[in-house]
Amino acid sequence: TAQNFDHCEIDLEHSDAAPDFTIDPFSAFPASPNSGLDPSYALNVSIGSTPINVYSGPYSVQPGAVRANGYVDYPTPQSAFAYNGRDSLLIDIRTSPNAVPAPAQNGQVVRIMAFSAPTPFARVHADGTPAAPLDPNTTTSGTGDNVMYDYEIEFVRVKTVATSPWRPGAPSADYRTPLLGSVTPPGTSIQVEYRGAQDATGSGATAWSSSVDVADGHPFVQFRVELVGDPTSGAVPELDTLVIPY
Repeated sequence: TAQNFDHCEIDLEHSDAAPDFTIDPFSAFPASPNSGLDPSYALNVSIGSTPINVYSGPYSVQPGAVRANGYVDYPTPQSAFAYNGRDSLLIDIRTSPNAVPAPAQNGQVVRIMAFSAPTPFARVHADGTPAAPLDPNTTTSGTGDNVMYDYEIEFVRVKTVATSPWRPGAPSADYRTPLLGSVTPPGTSIQVEYRGAQDATGSGATAWSSSVDVADGHPFVQFRVELVGDPTSGAVPELDTLVIPY
């Protein structure tokens, strides 16, 4: 059924929570009831992780947009989120009350992960009604259960980091401005950092720096290249040559 939402916010972040739905064969209850999400939203974000807002705007559900596999797209991300591939991916969706209440005629395919207890929590949600609307941006906690949404997520690798071996220069080298043979299409970037050392094993290595001058006076130099592609267009940068004069 066609349905419009006036405003929707989507944040992505990393989480240490990893719900374990293993059932204890003796009690028939979840063996790790506290392994899931916490009812307090802020406690679910990994220490050191910063929530990234990837979408802010209206959202429209249209029957004609249903894919052949039955899925319907969420809004296209407006910014990138660098997933570390290790922690749980936490999705925070906040939908503000509509000026005209939207009928609750659409549902999502879900999986109930345990029937004997609501834990461990796979989701935490807070719901409003037309009579008692809820401001999602001031709501800090919700109700948890072990319902798992059936989502299909496409991951795109956009960043590659390559590090060179230690390259010999001269005993007291004065390194000059590096020369790069590269191509950076719109939406892509190349960042190069350098450091110096006393020998080919990296003894006495300096800190990394975007300036090759950090390696001056060191007989060996190393460089690290970060190539970032455009997740939307698929464009990628190319680095063919890097020369460090001295």
